[in-house]
Amino acid sequence: MNSLKTIFRSLLDEDTLPARDDFMPRDIQVDWMPEKATILTGVRRCGKSSLLRQVRSDWLEKGLELSHVGYLNFGDERLSGLQQKDLSLLLEAFDEKCAETPSRGEQSLLMLDELHEVKGWELFVNRLLRQKGRAVYLTGSSSKLLGAEIATSMRGRSLSYEIFPFSFDETCRFLKIDQSSQAPKARAILKNQFKYYLSRGGFPETLKASENTRLRVLQEYFEVLLLRDIVERHGVTQIPAVRFLFTLLFGQIAQLCTQNKLHERMKASGHRVDKTLVGECLKWFEDCFAVFTVPMYSESFSKRSVNPKKAYVIDTGLAAHVNMGAAQNLGRLLENAVYLQMRRRENQIFYFKTKSGKEVDFLTIESNISAELASARKRGDITLTQVCLELDNEETRKREVSALDEAMGEMGLIKSELVTLDTRGEIRVQNGTIQVIPGYEWFSSKR
Repeated sequence: MNSLKTIFRSLLDEDTLPARDDFMPRDIQVDWMPEKATILTGVRRCGKSSLLRQVRSDWLEKGLELSHVGYLNFGDERLSGLQQKDLSLLLEAFDEKCAETPSRGEQSLLMLDELHEVKGWELFVNRLLRQKGRAVYLTGSSSKLLGAEIATSMRGRSLSYEIFPFSFDETCRFLKIDQSSQAPKARAILKNQFKYYLSRGGFPETLKASENTRLRVLQEYFEVLLLRDIVERHGVTQIPAVRFLFTLLFGQIAQLCTQNKLHERMKASGHRVDKTLVGECLKWFEDCFAVFTVPMYSESFSKRSVNPKKAYVIDTGLAAHVNMGAAQNLGRLLENAVYLQMRRRENQIFYFKTKSGKEVDFLTIESNISAELASARKRGDITLTQVCLELDNEETRKREVSALDEAMGEMGLIKSELVTLDTRGEIRVQNGTIQVIPGYEWFSSKR
């Protein structure tokens, strides 16, 4: 017991949190409320721990004096096998460290990284929140931290935020690329950087690395996602089959998929597995924020459930590295990047199919799906978005535009948008207007 407390004391160190000059502030605004735990969750290596450092700095910049700060990463191998009862020693260790240094304020800050690895952690956090004068921040790499089960177990005492790799805006700031200048040279640099962003992605560690190092880092990310967040977390025994499916989905971004078709692909490749494993894998992939699926839009829940879904992945750079098929299709990488940006904006996301079978890549709703559609239209909460790399080909242009026009008519909308690599304009159609927007402008947080 004492040895474990000693480990806690050695790991609880605010000095691991650098000054603001040592990291780049993110676009996401993380709020705090008394008696609520703030939860930051997302894929590994997307910058959650750095965001904790930003949170600490924000507290100080707002003039809020902190009595003490503690940060602990439960991914440390010395804490492997930790149980809920052991967490009391963590609290004792933190209180002892606080008692050894003068208080600088009334509020202490306790930040716990990957605490969800400890079964029953929610009860411990609830106990922390009952104690006055302590702000609690948690991070994790499991989507269960966003789910209804957490809201239930935490008794409504949490605020959750989903964190992603860098957006295009954040990438430009990190690389010190000017997005505001209209000078021809600056615009050319921006456009070129956007292409790089689509093929290289937004994981912070990779942005300034050499090409060889970047590829090694991405391979490591892929292996950690597969082996630690899927195989180890869920006790997987059929590792080759799960690896095949994981890799397959990284090559099928922005394409329709069903459990049956994925199962058939696995059988055709020699993986004799039960179809239920495919369904379980899809849940595991989404749980660790690696793969996402988007349903077809319908007011009927059953129709959304039974129709094929479109698959997207957490980072276009990782997709391009894992599967050559994805790397060679810049249009699908663009669509995947658009999807991720919609997630950052916290929209509800669907794809749309017209009555004649034409497909629109995205229908997004800012308000809840249960809200009355007429009210949502009036407020401008519904948006139809098509993604097309370029419109030079007349057949492609006609297909994309006609799908949007037909969908606008069925949804009663007079505006929609078409995101491209580098084309700007306005297209008048029977049911309204389509705004054609270059990707490097559509991704701007200032839109």
